[in-house]
Amino acid sequence: MQELRLSTATLAAYGAPSFAFGYLLFFVQFYFLKFATDVLLLAPAVVSILFGIAKLWDAISCPLVGSFSDRLRSRWGRRRPFLVGSLPLLVFGYVMLWMVPSTLGDRGLIAWIAVALFIFYTAFDLYTLPHLALGAELSTDSHERTRLFGARHIGMTAGMMFAFAAMHFAMNAPDPRAAASHVALPAILAAAAIVSFPLFELDPALSPAAWTADAMLAGGGHVIGVIPHALAAREIAHRGLPDLRVVSSMHERKALMAELADAFVALPGGFGTFEELCEAITWTQLGLHQKRCGLLNIAGFFDPLIAMFDHAVSEGFIHPPGRDIVVTDGLKEGELIIVEGIQKVRPGQVVTTTVVPRT
Repeated sequence: MQELRLSTATLAAYGAPSFAFGYLLFFVQFYFLKFATDVLLLAPAVVSILFGIAKLWDAISCPLVGSFSDRLRSRWGRRRPFLVGSLPLLVFGYVMLWMVPSTLGDRGLIAWIAVALFIFYTAFDLYTLPHLALGAELSTDSHERTRLFGARHIGMTAGMMFAFAAMHFAMNAPDPRAAASHVALPAILAAAAIVSFPLFELDPALSPAAWTADAMLAGGGHVIGVIPHALAAREIAHRGLPDLRVVSSMHERKALMAELADAFVALPGGFGTFEELCEAITWTQLGLHQKRCGLLNIAGFFDPLIAMFDHAVSEGFIHPPGRDIVVTDGLKEGELIIVEGIQKVRPGQVVTTTVVPRT
């Protein structure tokens, strides 16, 4: 199944934060060393040690943030809590770096810079690592991921160039300390606004069901989503559906789907698809419903399952009348075969249609 092409708005929403972080990161890494020694009058060895400790903490915090982000389960998903939580730390740490009180003594100044670097790099990891993971979750198509991370690198490069321009301004100002202080607050507030874009604009596309729903919506169809609360909390819910119903359990989900459905069509999938398909067939066998069932056998995906049905008959686990519920149909006419094939069979039969994927 071919995934939908990501929109320009999605690419912009994903790449824009990289512009902000590119500016913040390179302005700190390339200019703060000079600022700390030439303006704050700290010894170069002291500044080097402070940066070394900050980078060592960066090496420790990176795997921790990545692991916690992957494991987190919340109503806002796995990534958004980290993106939101990083913003106040980012603003506070960046302002501390450039708005250093002039009344501090040597020890106070060293402590101030150490804390500021710690907060800044912590905030940087809290945002950038979940943001990177979010990019991989927006699409499973390799070409679309290339476009996403291309947009990210464009944003990072543009932010770096903007940082160099800001460095030129600060270094040539009559009072570099005042210039850095005056630029810091508006710069970080603008950056915080930019990095907030993914909180509202980006949603992971985590399953083929999401692609199918998007294609149906794009064609003017109506889609009803039914999902248990536990899965919705893991950010698997499709936020773009006009009718999304969150239920308490998988059992309630299947009952509601059976109530809402006029027919059942199974597309290639995993254990959940196999279980729900066999349950629909079993309900037909037991006479619990008389709704039509379809099985979209793309490129022979379900051939082994059909062979397993035949094997179960030969071994005596399925009676031949039960096996007859699944009718193999050899039509190969593309996407419309789902509707046409289902319309041809009597209620209670399962039609297996074979579709040759487009190249």
